[in-house]
Order: sequence, then structure tokens, then C-alpha cells
Amino acid sequence: MALPSPKVARLLFVIVLLVVPFVFFSSSMQPHQDRVTSFLQEIIYPFEYALHASTSFVARVWYGYMDLRDVAADNARLKTKVAELRTRLQLYEEKNAESRRLRALLGLSQSYATDTVAAEVITKAGAFPFLAVRVNRGQQAKVAVGMPVIGAAGVVGRVLRVGRNFADVQLLIDSGFYIDIIVQRTRVRGMLHGNLRNCVLQMPQEAELRIGDTIVTSGLAGSFPKGVPVGHVVRISYEANRVAQQITVAPWVDHRQLEEVSILLQRSPTTQRIVSANRQLQKSMP
Repeated sequence: MALPSPKVARLLFVIVLLVVPFVFFSSSMQPHQDRVTSFLQEIIYPFEYALHASTSFVARVWYGYMDLRDVAADNARLKTKVAELRTRLQLYEEKNAESRRLRALLGLSQSYATDTVAAEVITKAGAFPFLAVRVNRGQQAKVAVGMPVIGAAGVVGRVLRVGRNFADVQLLIDSGFYIDIIVQRTRVRGMLHGNLRNCVLQMPQEAELRIGDTIVTSGLAGSFPKGVPVGHVVRISYEANRVAQQITVAPWVDHRQLEEVSILLQRSPTTQRIVSANRQLQKSMP
């Protein structure tokens, strides 16, 4: 008996695959099955199980892949939203910190009976040999040389140079800066000057000072009003002759973290005389 050709065999195989499931599903609903049907079902079951398992696996993989794509897209959107919210939070915290600084500065400025101008520190002036910073207010805001400059914590310095829209402020810790002060606890008066990192105060041996004493402006000389906080005593040392004592004072204002200042529109008579004399000298020079 001759075997069928490969083409005919493939055709028969396809017919069996199409017909057998129909026979299986149609006969499976009958309450009584004959032996031929049962035999066919036994033969077809492994193929049916393998087909069902493979299609179920492919379906699970496909839907799992689609779910992962959706999750990845959701994660990307959430990351973008979190980054946006984090940026907003940082901006809010920065604005809140700036608001607190400005409220403190305004509160200190309003305690003195003079007009003030708020200014922002924009850069170090680089005015060697003076230690100074530059602010964004000048002649247009009625700022003049010699005017006192304060921060939220106390004395910053004094206006050293003025332009149309800027001013250079000589800092309290500059070695050429001098200010008349009072020890708040004992009311002892003295002359404080800068020392590049801190300030130095020379006092008689009998003057009573303690570590932590607060130093304020006296208001008796210069343009600063009375009672502006300057710094606090951090060190006391005695001269070799035991006649005087040298007091190291740390300023309340840290110029490295200075962002906003207030300029008191209060002119110093002494400074004005010096400025006038310099102008007259420049005019008289050939």
C-alpha cells in the first residue's frame, strides 16, 4: 500500500486539527459517549492541554508586558511630578527664609528714629585694602558716604563709596573701621575696631568684663544710633604690664552669610566734614 504524498499528509493533519476539537467539544456536552469518542478525547487531550498552556503563557506574558509598560509610564509621570513638587518646596523654603530675614531686618530698622533704605548684597567690592561688600542702592536712593549699615542681627558697617546705583560698605571687621561702643551690662564705654576676623576692644585693667557680654553702639560719636547690637565678648587677655586688657569681640553679623542690609539715612557730621574737605582739596589741585 503506497503512502500518501507529503502534501496530502499535511492536508490530512490540518483537517484532523480542525475537526478533532469540534468533535471533542461537541461530544463533551453529551451525557453518554461511545468508546470511539472517548478514545479520541484521550488521544487529543495532551495536545489540547499543550495548546491551552502555551496560549495561556503567551497571554500572561503579553498582558504582563502591557501592565509593565503602563507601570513604567506611571512611574515616569510620578517622578516628574515629584521633581516638580520638590522644586516648588525648595522655592517656598527659600522665600520663607527670605521673608523671615526681611521681617527681622525691618523690625530692627523700625526701632531707630530715622529713614532707612533696604538693599541687597550683590558682591564683594574688592576695594583693597578695605574689607567691604557691594549693595544695590546708591545715590538715587539718597545713600551717602558715612551712613551706617545694619543687618537683622546688628551692625554691618559703614558706607565707604557711593555710585549712582550701588554702594560699597566697609565691614565692621575691617582693620580701618572704628566705632564707639558700650558694654551693655556694665555701661563701660570704649572704642572698638576691626581685626579682619573679629573685633578688638582695648579697656583699662579695672574695667569689668565677662565672656559673653554684649557690646552695643554708644550713639555718642559717629552716625550710628545708640543701642545697635555689635557683638559679644569671646576672649579676654591682659597686657604684660597688667595695665590694660584686650577684649576680642565676635560680631553678631556674619558677613559671609549676609544677603540683605538696611542703610540708615543718617549722615555723620564728622564724615561730612571729611568728604567736604576732600572735595575742596581736589578742586584746589592743578
